[in-house]
Amino acid sequence: MRPAATLALLALVAAAVPAPPVRARAGLETAPVRRIGGADYVGANDLARLLEATKFWRADVRKLVLRAGSHRVTLTVDLPFAVVDDRTLWLRAPVVSLRGELQAPVSLLEGLPRDSTMARLVFEPRRGVVARVPRGGLVGSPQVSPGDSGARVVIPVEQVGDVAVVSRSRGHFRLRLGGTFAGAVPESLPRGALVRRLVAVPAGAGTALELDVAPAVAGFRLARTGTPRSGAVVLDLMRRRGPGLEEFALEAPAGPVRVIVLDPGHGGLDAGVTVEGAVEKDLTLALARALRAELASRLAVQIVLLRDDDRALTQEERAEAANRARADLVLSLHFDAVPGTPRAGATAWC
Repeated sequence: MRPAATLALLALVAAAVPAPPVRARAGLETAPVRRIGGADYVGANDLARLLEATKFWRADVRKLVLRAGSHRVTLTVDLPFAVVDDRTLWLRAPVVSLRGELQAPVSLLEGLPRDSTMARLVFEPRRGVVARVPRGGLVGSPQVSPGDSGARVVIPVEQVGDVAVVSRSRGHFRLRLGGTFAGAVPESLPRGALVRRLVAVPAGAGTALELDVAPAVAGFRLARTGTPRSGAVVLDLMRRRGPGLEEFALEAPAGPVRVIVLDPGHGGLDAGVTVEGAVEKDLTLALARALRAELASRLAVQIVLLRDDDRALTQEERAEAANRARADLVLSLHFDAVPGTPRAGATAWC
């Protein structure tokens, strides 16, 4: 091991200008990693930010204490050890000071507690960053493989939690998973895989993957494997119908719109967003009534309001009412608000 003075000199040469925080992936908070004296280091300020920790510097003994949740991490300049709660960890390289900021060996991450009170950090050597793992875990790169009876799509997940099929259309078959996407979709798909396109699409929360499934697929099966902390979501696409398979949505050609259902959001005890005296449930009902009159003056269609007064409806009741009306088109009306920001305009979810 080189002397601490030599390591400090190498640190100055390796990082003349501190690197700014970067993002490796959308939704992942990251920090740059520096190579110092043959070891990988992360700045203490970045470490505190990722851990959401408070910092306490003890100049008399040259120690930095990070407090995150119920845990305490103590780093000492020039020593290759860290004290985590009541445990002493060997870091394989000493803590160094660079431009007045401590640099901790990335090997520290291996010994940090893994519980709900401390954020989990991982080192991504390929991109040269330390990343904070979101609460829902990470979703890895999907793998598509063809077979004699169909094809299989395997999506690695860190937490085998909620997964849902939110669109059953073959052309826009969509899966929603709870974690944050940290992988990459395949640049090309193998021949015979029955998947013509696979992309990651924006999702309000978690990850959404959309597939273009070949017409030859008769049905699908969705399963989760592994433990609650590590596993995979498995999508089997089968050429022939069989027990346990789910069907795709019917693909009929678009016909004329004869019935339009307007769904004013919220109602009753569910007021929605309230900003400066404006109540969302009242605004959605007023908009639905105005829209009904406007559509009636323009189109020869039947227009149905799911509620024409101030009352609460469950999602199931709204869906059943729209189905009973044999709706060709359903518009659900809402007024969103993000107080304290200049955001404005319309959002359409299809």
